[in-house]
Amino acid sequence: MFKIALTAMLSVSAAALLSSSASATTYKYTKLIVPNSQQTLTLAINNSGTVLGSWQDKQNFTHGYIYKAGKITTFDVPKATYTLPAGINDSGAIVGGYQDAEYVRHGFIYENGKFTTVDYPKASATFLSGINAKGEVVGGANVGASEAAISFTYNKNAFTTIVKAGTNSPSVVAINASGTVAGFYSLPGGAGEASFVYLGGKVKAIPVSSTSYFYAQPFAINNSNVIVGQVANRKLEEYGYVYSAGKVTILKAPGSTDSFSQGVNNLGVIVGVSFTAPTMSTGYVYSKGVFSTLSFAGGSNFAANAINDSGLVIGDYVAGNGTKGFLATPVAD
Repeated sequence: MFKIALTAMLSVSAAALLSSSASATTYKYTKLIVPNSQQTLTLAINNSGTVLGSWQDKQNFTHGYIYKAGKITTFDVPKATYTLPAGINDSGAIVGGYQDAEYVRHGFIYENGKFTTVDYPKASATFLSGINAKGEVVGGANVGASEAAISFTYNKNAFTTIVKAGTNSPSVVAINASGTVAGFYSLPGGAGEASFVYLGGKVKAIPVSSTSYFYAQPFAINNSNVIVGQVANRKLEEYGYVYSAGKVTILKAPGSTDSFSQGVNNLGVIVGVSFTAPTMSTGYVYSKGVFSTLSFAGGSNFAANAINDSGLVIGDYVAGNGTKGFLATPVAD
């Protein structure tokens, strides 16, 4: 692990565009670019404001980084051929996956400067996707001769397999403070994908009608069990969705052809991406019925990926020949 002064970090200010009669939010943008990288992506942000991301070098190898207190610190699992982080909790513990020199994929936990490998029993591949404040982890693995995909929770060296009868390849994507998990699974016969919530040891389908939507995939869950994600109808038109108190609400950014909801904080503020054309997008923040647009000069194809409880938003954009990251900070009125 080594530290890099963020010489490539630039700050610009831009006013968010109004999408309703109410006032939208103005943001200051900090560009997150690992020097000499081919691309820099943002993945997660905790309530301390630490950003977790990945970057790709000129040889196309993937590495991890964190952005904290104005500096980027890169990291790799020792002797890994690639390191792919996925989640971070408020204490700064990080989870993800890596590939070793024998091309075997493992999960990892990175905490207090120490890497711990996590492998599901008898799995050929393991990946960890999320971690909560208690250190409870969610992930997936390939097991058996057929390398069937399973999902699991992991806590204090114990695995709990999440099983959905009659479904295929369950995957978990996020876990909240109480241990509730959001995930998705493939429907039999190639009929699409469905979202689920894992609560109290039971898997419950999120009620997005399979007759109306081809697939529904979650991206984030907050501590009130609000889940946000993406659905596609039979015409493959894509929209965001919000699942709360047993009900699903479809969320579409104004003027968009397609949009996804990718993050939600504990105040219920949602972030995502809105497409106005197949290759033109902006990030958005949705709060109390108001959409605020995230974009700035010199970039294109913006997406907002996650938001913390202070309203700090992370996302990605395209500039030059690659994808870069950004941190958007609300500007006080």
